[in-house]
Amino acid sequence: MEREAPRLDLNEERDRFIPVADALHDILDGRESVRAGYGPTPLVELEAVMVAAGRVLNQHHALGTPDAGWIEDEELVRTSTGGTNTRSMLAGRINRARELVTP
Repeated sequence: MEREAPRLDLNEERDRFIPVADALHDILDGRESVRAGYGPTPLVELEAVMVAAGRVLNQHHALGTPDAGWIEDEELVRTSTGGTNTRSMLAGRINRARELVTP
């Protein structure tokens, strides 16, 4: 018997996504999220930052202002480059991103 995929409430998901995107836009001060030598920040890093920001917003209702250059944080970059599609690397980059954007 085939299991049915869970159904998403797109309005609910949009209501979660937009505040996260707005808050990240604010802490980036309208700049693109750019890591030196890469152009736009790699998607795995951006996804981790968005997940972390959503969790921080749920808990604190605001993001902290990370230090300048936070997008190039050594641990965040290490867990976002190379062979990073493992569960432990994903958890590492989400946890580090959370530390960076927590007030």
